[in-house]
Amino acid sequence: SFKSFGFTPQGLEEWYDRLNDVSGGELEKMYDAQQKSGIFRPVALDWSVIYSKLTPDEVLSLAQKYNFQLFLTYQTLSYPFPLIAEDGDFRLYQVQQEKSPQSF
Repeated sequence: SFKSFGFTPQGLEEWYDRLNDVSGGELEKMYDAQQKSGIFRPVALDWSVIYSKLTPDEVLSLAQKYNFQLFLTYQTLSYPFPLIAEDGDFRLYQVQQEKSPQSF
């Protein structure tokens, strides 16, 4: 499973793809810039800022691509999805994915 990939080459590639999707391509841009310069440094993205900028449409797109139905975000953010639970720090939403028409 992708959650326990054990640092395999395939698992690392999967997590890179997922993080790049969440960042809107920023991770890939930083990596490409480092590759062109030949100087590699730890990635310095502020994931809390990137994550908090996700639009409802982006969340739906990610949900469809990665097949998830629950979305955990910061308490300070509000989304137009059914709220399942919340505490002082986080909100858990149920993501309603669009269903594709069935072929007969």
